[in-house]
Amino acid sequence: DQSQDKKNAYKKKRPLVSKKLQLNDVIALIVICLITSFALLYFNNYLFGIYFLIFYFILTTCYTAFFKKLFLLDVLVLTSFYILRIYYGGMLFDINVSISLYMFSYSFFLGLSILKRI
Repeated sequence: DQSQDKKNAYKKKRPLVSKKLQLNDVIALIVICLITSFALLYFNNYLFGIYFLIFYFILTTCYTAFFKKLFLLDVLVLTSFYILRIYYGGMLFDINVSISLYMFSYSFFLGLSILKRI
């Protein structure tokens, strides 16, 4: 999206677009963060967390590459990102997340996703 961001008055100031950060540095930071996350999950015996992180990383990559170009899929995947974070946060800290919170969050974040697209 850098070519589009360069034309936008606000987005052209972002670090990658304005060349304050190099793409190689960003990729290195992503790799470091992923390795750190996997190591923390592995050494704390959160095997499900490793699978979740892999799934979430694949989903965000697919969103960036494909899904955000399709309106309905865009808003549904964006909404699912928020819901997945609530779900995994509840599992990680052994908190029973109520159906009411999921329903409210789904409605709220679906609205936010639609507003983002509009």
